[in-house]
Amino acid sequence: MPPSLWKRLYAASPVLVGRLTSKRADDSCSGRNFTSKAGLQFDVSCNAQIPSSDNLYNNANSATSLVDCMNQCATNTNDLCYGVTFETDSGDCWLKNSDTSNPTSNQTTHAAIANTAQLQATTTACGFSSSSMQNSTDGEPFQIYCNTDMGGFDLHPNNFPTWPIHADSFQECLDVCSQSHDNCAAVAYNPGMEKGYTNCYPKTISTGNIVQRPNSEVVVHFAVADPPSLSSGCDSNVQVTANDTSVWDISCNVDRAARDIIDVHADSLDDCVAQCANWGSNADCEAAVWDPKMTKGYLNCYLKAVTGVPRPQQNFQVALKSAHSGGNGSAATNGTDDSGVRGESDGDGGGGGSHTSVGAIAGGVVGGVVGGLAIAGIAFFFWRRNRKARRAGAAAGYGGVHGPATPMAEAPAGGRDGADKRHFSNPPVYNQAPETLKKGPEPIHEAGGGQVHEMAAEPVAELDGGAVYGR
Repeated sequence: MPPSLWKRLYAASPVLVGRLTSKRADDSCSGRNFTSKAGLQFDVSCNAQIPSSDNLYNNANSATSLVDCMNQCATNTNDLCYGVTFETDSGDCWLKNSDTSNPTSNQTTHAAIANTAQLQATTTACGFSSSSMQNSTDGEPFQIYCNTDMGGFDLHPNNFPTWPIHADSFQECLDVCSQSHDNCAAVAYNPGMEKGYTNCYPKTISTGNIVQRPNSEVVVHFAVADPPSLSSGCDSNVQVTANDTSVWDISCNVDRAARDIIDVHADSLDDCVAQCANWGSNADCEAAVWDPKMTKGYLNCYLKAVTGVPRPQQNFQVALKSAHSGGNGSAATNGTDDSGVRGESDGDGGGGGSHTSVGAIAGGVVGGVVGGLAIAGIAFFFWRRNRKARRAGAAAGYGGVHGPATPMAEAPAGGRDGADKRHFSNPPVYNQAPETLKKGPEPIHEAGGGQVHEMAAEPVAELDGGAVYGR
């Protein structure tokens, strides 16, 4: 088989090729310090091992590489993992306990020791008064329950690289809940990391079996999200004028599938539009998608650098920068997006922006079109009459010979001074935000109606007194 074909086959079906070649685990080792997806740092030693007497468990995990092995250590949810030994021949990944010794030489293994400073809790105190209300950094209110836990119903947010997630404080754990997609209803925080470095557990519900544990060896604090109730009224027969005088066309019950510049919270569509209009970056914000029901999380305003593809989505509202505002010209008008999807008005849009009726604009447009057609008809009549006259003259011998046509002036050659002076009524639209604005390798986030990655939320983990943390 030609090498190029083999490479294409391998790229297209790595699982199949792996079976055909019996490829062993990746034995590469950089020898450099490594930071796991969860943020835990490791000191790497190539061709080395940590003694088996320091094993955390009697059985090894299976890993595809040393990197995979270290990531497993960082996200272990049964006990705190202090290091790993990875066997390159078998792919066995041995997690290590707190007695981890310095690595010794071994040609068939690699070893890594976690940064112990990151594994030492500075405090296990709640930090807030129990039953008090505290806000996340994004402004979402939470009710605090100190020394309290709720097992199960764990949320695996699709916008975080690992589950669970590490937080250095209860406040950071509240922020994790506010920033999670899908919607996070509550969160449990284990400050002492007795069950692992990843110690912040977002929850899909807040009404499970909530248990107070004032004297437990595993300290857990709990918080229940209390987001505001927002008006979902929408009127597709209005335009919104932002504070910078830009005009935005509104569509109801529709979403726009395109990569988000950023997700923020907004209490109204006007608020969401204002944040899009005031977006201060090297990429203009051309569209704002607002979810008043916060079905995908507290961050319910999705700012987009391109208008994207319209898709029906109940209760979602879209504001597109109008062509009259210097936008890219693809914005919808009269409440209809470029796919013909029109939202149904179900009340007042709310907020404090300036709203302009589209009816008057539509009347002016229709009048202008009728007048233009009348003028075109008159011009066509006179052109046709002159054409008949010329034909008649040619048949009678009048002026049938014309001199050589004057050559057309050639357009100047291209270049800085020369002249490719083309003007676009609709400038090209760039389909991707700049690299600096991309959030990483995760898939395009579609606020609704698209390929939103909804992770399963089974009752997997419980910090204390019951089910053991699963992986």
